[in-house]
Amino acid sequence: MQMQMEMEMEMEMEMKGKVAMVTGASSGLGRDFCLSLASHGCHVVAAARRTNLLRDLLQQLEQTKLEEEEEEEEEEIAGRPHHALIEVDLSASEESLLDAAVQKAWDAFGRIDILINNAGLTGRPLSLPAAHHFAFPP
Repeated sequence: MQMQMEMEMEMEMEMKGKVAMVTGASSGLGRDFCLSLASHGCHVVAAARRTNLLRDLLQQLEQTKLEEEEEEEEEEIAGRPHHALIEVDLSASEESLLDAAVQKAWDAFGRIDILINNAGLTGRPLSLPAAHHFAFPP
């Protein structure tokens, strides 16, 4: 237990002040990544299509920041926000949209230290062809 606590403290020290960009951040794992990164002291850039859910996430991230600030002084990137939201449709095939999203993150913080590419599509799962179409070794 002591070793686990020491590892967590070390990880938090290594991550504190890092800029993390998370795609697919509006729900599910992406949202959880954002909250976890923020709780370890990261500046979070949350990118997703659903801006209403991103705004809810920002409120929760800001609440996390306020709670942390009560505990200790935090290293800030001078003149920069603590978290940023970027609306981007990563399902589109246009590379320029992704480039614009990265540029917005870069403009907000001047760097990106951590990238979690979690964007995905939801919908009806594709079915695999029947197993007899494949030749499996004995």
